[in-house]
Amino acid sequence: MEIQAIYDYELQTYQVTYQNPDGEVLKTEMVKYGYGSTPPTNPKMKPSIEYSYHFVGWDNEYSLITDNIIITAIYSQTYNMYELSYETNGGNSISPDYFYYSDDAMPSATPTKAGYSFVGWYLDEELTNLCTFPMNLTTDTKIFAKWALQYEVNYYDQNNNLLKNLKVNEGSTLEEYNAPEKEGYFFVGWSTALNDSTIFDITTPINQNYDLYPVYKLKPTEYTVNFYNYNGDLICSVVVEENQSVTAPEHEIREGYEFTGWDKSLDNITSNMDVFATYK
Repeated sequence: MEIQAIYDYELQTYQVTYQNPDGEVLKTEMVKYGYGSTPPTNPKMKPSIEYSYHFVGWDNEYSLITDNIIITAIYSQTYNMYELSYETNGGNSISPDYFYYSDDAMPSATPTKAGYSFVGWYLDEELTNLCTFPMNLTTDTKIFAKWALQYEVNYYDQNNNLLKNLKVNEGSTLEEYNAPEKEGYFFVGWSTALNDSTIFDITTPINQNYDLYPVYKLKPTEYTVNFYNYNGDLICSVVVEENQSVTAPEHEIREGYEFTGWDKSLDNITSNMDVFATYK
């Protein structure tokens, strides 16, 4: 009698691993040879700062498993969109703007506030971190308006006619601004009262409204003093104010002669003069 062995068989099982492109394991499953695997439902991958990801499929077949296998999810990617919102701190309302990560984000409007000058946008409520534009948004962002109290500075002429109106931020100083020319006078500066010679210091920080009026000073009479050599050649001409002294030029050395001075006094000039070098 012949006896034969009878064998029962069992299909080999294999490991199927589903993962994201970044290596995150989504599911692990043991599947018998020749059978299909069941992938994860609606897989997701965490967004980066730059992109969001949308599942589109798998990079390998999972309906007939014949070996250990890693199957990786395939995603499409789109730039993330972020909100730029505005806290105007008492200014007019500005609607939020929306920018993709790849965009150069810029505020769509400049706020206004009565009696104030807009200084700029800041990243913090304490108004210490000034924004630099364009920005590259990496999250929803709120920016904050900073304001400076504003004062008016009015410049008038001597007839009380308005020459110029300035809006000046609190704490700022004034730039040089010259009054109209006045014949026979030169401009000295500005005063806070008409016909007052007290000069206002323009380096004063502005913390109130100002009306400013020009201060003029009478130009002194000027005379020309011509200096001549012993032979009548002009050495130079010097313009000097009335009643002032004039400084003489270097005289010419004359061989065989000694320079003794100039033929007129150089002090207290009261007229145009021709002055000659004298020798002996």
